[in-house]
Amino acid sequence: MLGCTVVRCRIALLLLLAGCVSDSGASTVQIYSWWTTASEAQALGKVLEDFKQQDPNVTVTNPAANNAPSAQEFLQGQVRENDAPDTFQVNGGIELEQYVQGASPSPLTTLDSLATQQNWEAVMPSVILSAAKYGGHYYAVPVDVARVNALFYNKVALANAGIASPPTSMAEFVDDAQALAAKHLTALAIGDAAPWALEVIFKSCLVAAGHDYYTQFISGANPYFAGMAGLQSDPIFDQAIACFATFLAYSNKSEMRNLTWDAAVSEVNAGNPVMTIMGDWAHGEFLRDLGEVDVTFGEVAAPGTSDTFIYTTDAFVLPAGAKNPEGALALLAEWGSARAQGIFYQTKGSLPSRSDADPAKYDALQQWTLAEFQSKSLVPDWALALPQAFATNFDAALDRFADDGNAENLVLAAKNNYDLIVDSHWP
Repeated sequence: MLGCTVVRCRIALLLLLAGCVSDSGASTVQIYSWWTTASEAQALGKVLEDFKQQDPNVTVTNPAANNAPSAQEFLQGQVRENDAPDTFQVNGGIELEQYVQGASPSPLTTLDSLATQQNWEAVMPSVILSAAKYGGHYYAVPVDVARVNALFYNKVALANAGIASPPTSMAEFVDDAQALAAKHLTALAIGDAAPWALEVIFKSCLVAAGHDYYTQFISGANPYFAGMAGLQSDPIFDQAIACFATFLAYSNKSEMRNLTWDAAVSEVNAGNPVMTIMGDWAHGEFLRDLGEVDVTFGEVAAPGTSDTFIYTTDAFVLPAGAKNPEGALALLAEWGSARAQGIFYQTKGSLPSRSDADPAKYDALQQWTLAEFQSKSLVPDWALALPQAFATNFDAALDRFADDGNAENLVLAAKNNYDLIVDSHWP
């Protein structure tokens, strides 16, 4: 390929190794993601700006969706119709499997050659790599490591209320919430415009009820929900419901459906409510709102979960029907590079998937998060492990519970949909 840029020559070789050929010379790559909040869009934009510098002949378009569930539903339809964008965002694990499991030919192109060229197995954690793999082949580029069970708090507001440190247990959370209420402050901000925000809280409660229990539940091995004869209840799940109800009782429940999760972060940054439970991608929103790391805001594990790190990863794939596979693979190579991930995490929050992204640029909370990831028990987010149908149905039940407080209906929602987990769980 005479006259090509270094990037294009390298990508052309990767395409040949992957079995892809493109003679279109197309200069536009369409991606599709659900990163639409201020900090997410800014972080994505910085990576695309860097990509433009590496290959100025490629233009990237991005008709992003405003939340993951709607994006996932749309993309699955586009893949079925062989009309997918050139590359798109996925959660790893079971969502990735649902695209390629049993499909022949596969709707996604393997990325084994890119993984080898970028030395993924030497610089990315095995738990993250496993979420990008199916049937022994890589189908996605993991771009980050996120912690789901995180509690962010306004350090100034907490101190002004006479509370020396954030809560690490449910008992401490209740004590702190009551002390805040005496100061006419709300303890917990929830942005429930999309119900998955309630799911984030419930997953933390499930881990707080028992690390091993959470693992058993998401693996489809829970004896009560799987229908083992003679079991009339599951007291540990009931404990998780009680935890969830406690968080709701000390939250902004009356207004939460009018708030997105990032709007809830903005309220915490302003000082009332004082805390929020959200994945550590919230870090970027605090920075966007001019929060100062470990000065105006802080982060700890969600109450009762300090021994556990619930991890997830965002990834991008290469559809077999991509209209511009060469440009798409060039962009995937960008995402897989230490340079691009180093740019991304400084604005987005969370951690890069590559260990060789410049650690000197980690702020104090990211250094703490990295130490937590390296030292705590790791369990996958159920976005990696459970089929979307279960999450959709259970999220709706969580939303109803916020209104009626009916624990029995929440148990039934889990029990009536648990066969979805038993039939299709990851890994």
